[in-house]
Amino acid sequence: MNSDAPDGKRGVSQEVARGAAWLIVGNLITKTVGFLAGVVAARGLLPVDFGVVAIGRTFAVLIQLLGNLGVGAFLIHQRGEVEEYCVAAFWMNLAAGVGLCGLQILAAPLVATYYGDPVITRIMWVIALGYLVTPLGSIHSILLQREMRFRAMTLRDLGLSGLASALTIAAVLGGLGLWSLVLPELVVGAAGVVLNWWLHPWRPRLRLSAGHWPRIFRYGRYLLGDGLLAFLNNNADYMIIGKILGPTGLGLYSFAYQRSMIVPDYLAAPVTSAAFPALAKVQHQRDALAHVYYRLAKATALLVVPAVVLQGILAQEFVVTLYGAKWSAAVLAMQLLLPYALTRGLCVHLGTLLNAVGRPDVGFKYSVAALPFLVSAVFIGAHFGVNGAAMATGIVFGLTGPILTAIVFRTMGWSFWGFVESSRSALVVAAGMGVGVWGIRALVPEFAWRTSGGDLALFGLLGLLLFASLLFLWDRDAYSELMGLLRKAVARSA
Repeated sequence: MNSDAPDGKRGVSQEVARGAAWLIVGNLITKTVGFLAGVVAARGLLPVDFGVVAIGRTFAVLIQLLGNLGVGAFLIHQRGEVEEYCVAAFWMNLAAGVGLCGLQILAAPLVATYYGDPVITRIMWVIALGYLVTPLGSIHSILLQREMRFRAMTLRDLGLSGLASALTIAAVLGGLGLWSLVLPELVVGAAGVVLNWWLHPWRPRLRLSAGHWPRIFRYGRYLLGDGLLAFLNNNADYMIIGKILGPTGLGLYSFAYQRSMIVPDYLAAPVTSAAFPALAKVQHQRDALAHVYYRLAKATALLVVPAVVLQGILAQEFVVTLYGAKWSAAVLAMQLLLPYALTRGLCVHLGTLLNAVGRPDVGFKYSVAALPFLVSAVFIGAHFGVNGAAMATGIVFGLTGPILTAIVFRTMGWSFWGFVESSRSALVVAAGMGVGVWGIRALVPEFAWRTSGGDLALFGLLGLLLFASLLFLWDRDAYSELMGLLRKAVARSA
C-alpha cells in the first residue's frame, strides 16, 4: 500500500501483518491437523452419525449464545486499565455458564422428541458439561488477544488441536461411533483452561464486582442479539434440513457446508483475530482506520479468492480422494455453497470493524432484516433435496455479504468502490486462473495414470502457479504484498 502512510497507520498495519502471519501459520497447522482427523472420521463414520451430532450441536450452540455477553469485545474495546472489568466479567461468565448448563439439560429431551432421535438428549447433556469448564479460562484468553500475544495464542491452539485430533482419531478407531465427535471436546476444553492460566498471569478475585455488570451488558447486548440472529442465519438451514430431510440428509449437507467453508475458516478467520485489537487502537482515527481496513481486505482477497475458485473446479477430486466415494453425493452441494464461502471470506472483517468502533448495532439490525429471506429460501430449497437447500443457502448468503459491506461502508463514510478496488486484482486474476485450469484439465487425455488424487495434486499446484504468474503480470504491487505475507508466515513457522 502507500509507502507514505503516516507512522501510526504503518505501525498498526505492521502489527496486523505480524499477528496475521502468526495466526495464519498456526491456523493452517491447527486446521490441517483437524482436517486429517476429519478425514479419518468421515471415512470411519456414516452420514447419519454426522447428522445426529449436527442436530445436537446446533441447539447446543444456540443455548451457548444466550451466554454471549460481549465480554471479549468489551474488554478489547476498552482503553486503559481493565482489571476491575476483568474480575466482573469472570464471575459474569461463570454465572452464565452454570445457567446455560442447566438450561441445556432441560431442553435436550424436547429437541430429541422434535427430531425423533433419543440419542440427541445424551449428546446435548455431554456438551452441556463443557459450559461449567470453559468460562474458567475465558478472561485469560481475551487478555492474550487484547495484548496481541499471537505467538502464545498460536502455540496454545496448536497443542489443543493436536490433542483434539489425536483423541478423535483414537475414538473413531476404537469404535466409539458418533461419540468420537463429542467426547474429545470436553477434554480439550479442560486442557484449554489449564493452558490459558499458565500463559497469562491474571487471576480472578473473590468478589463479584457486580456493579460493572450493567455496563458490560449494555455494550454486549447488541452482540448478544446479533449473535442470536447470526446463529439463526447460520443454523436455520441445519434446523430446517434436519426436520425435512432427516439425519442422513443433514449429514450430507453439513459435510458439504463444512468443507465449502474450509478456505475462509483457514485463511480469513486468523487475519480477523489479529485485526480486532489493531483496529480498536485506531478506532477514532478514521483515515488510519480506513487505511488498515483496505489493506486487510486486499490481503484477505489475495488469499481467499484463488483458493475458493480451485476448490470449486476440483471439488469431485477433493471429496473422493480425501473422504471416499460414499461422500460423492455431497460434491454438488459443496460447489453450490462456494459463492457464500467467497463472500464470507471477503467480508469476514465487517463484524470486527463494527465491534472495533463500537457499532455492533449495525450488524444486529442487518441480521434482523436478512433472517426471513434465509429461512424462506432454505425451507423451499430443502423440499428439493440436499442440493436445493445448498443452492438456497449459497444464493442468499452470497448476496448478503456485498449488501452488508455497502451498509457498513456507508455508516463509516467510506466508499464501497474502495472495497471493490481492494479485491479487484484477486477476482480478475483468479478468474483467469480458473479458466486456465479448467481448460488444461479438459484438454489432458484420460490416461490410465490419471486418478482423483493425482488430478487434485497436479491441477491444484498448476492453479497456484498460474495465479502467482498472472498476478505478477497484472498487479506487481499486489504480488509483492502477497509474497511478503507468505514470507512472514514461512518465517514464523521456521
